[in-house]
Amino acid sequence: MLFLITQYLGLFVLHTSIDVTKTQTTGTTVYKDIPAIGPVIIERPNTTPFATFWYFVFSILIATGLVFLIMKFRAGWIWKAWYFYAATMLITLTLTTFIPGTMALLVGIIFAGIKTYKPNPLMHNITEVLTYPGLAILLVPVLTLSVMSLLLIVFSAYDAYAVWKSKHMIRLAEFQLSTKAFAGMSIPSGRKHAILGGGDLMIPLLFTGTALKTLPGAWLIPLFTGTTLLALFMFAKKGKSYPAIPFLSIGCFTGLLIAWLV
Repeated sequence: MLFLITQYLGLFVLHTSIDVTKTQTTGTTVYKDIPAIGPVIIERPNTTPFATFWYFVFSILIATGLVFLIMKFRAGWIWKAWYFYAATMLITLTLTTFIPGTMALLVGIIFAGIKTYKPNPLMHNITEVLTYPGLAILLVPVLTLSVMSLLLIVFSAYDAYAVWKSKHMIRLAEFQLSTKAFAGMSIPSGRKHAILGGGDLMIPLLFTGTALKTLPGAWLIPLFTGTTLLALFMFAKKGKSYPAIPFLSIGCFTGLLIAWLV
């Protein structure tokens, strides 16, 4: 349910951000500029669709490398500072859809502060729901469906390798949980946690949001990704880690096919 709420909140935020006048004039989906946050103006990446593909790939590799450096030097405070900053900005971007920028920033700082330094399961998951729509506002306007489809395939292969072969994704998750600053959904169960990584929430939302620019039926896609995720949780063995993106990709492409038919 948390997965579905995140997906549909993200789609609602994207839909609300469409510039209706320019979209009707040009015949293609045009998004409004991101509202100013006080004196700060945030602009989307100025890249081509092809460059965006490499932007994503290298961003993931660089971010992974940086986290491993933080782990090596046991600098958990750096991870928490990075985590706080990212949560603040993305929650703020989501909230600017509903409230003025300065107020959104204040709420974003408070929520991110509690999430990072006084964490509890309820606040953690509420803020996770608010995080990924902000990322969608930032990135969906510069993505195309073909690029996002290619990224989905690449990330599926990477996720499977990182969990089943190198297992470095498991070490990253364990490190984040140890700092109580996990990027993703986390539901405690005794001394263990049921977790769903941030990428597992982000990638399907970006795919669906990009598809929605040309296919009104794309609103159906989260029902299919949610179904594949539910099947994964139902049939997975307890205590074992699984890469979610390959399974979510099946839901994404199945939902896309149905959206085209609709």
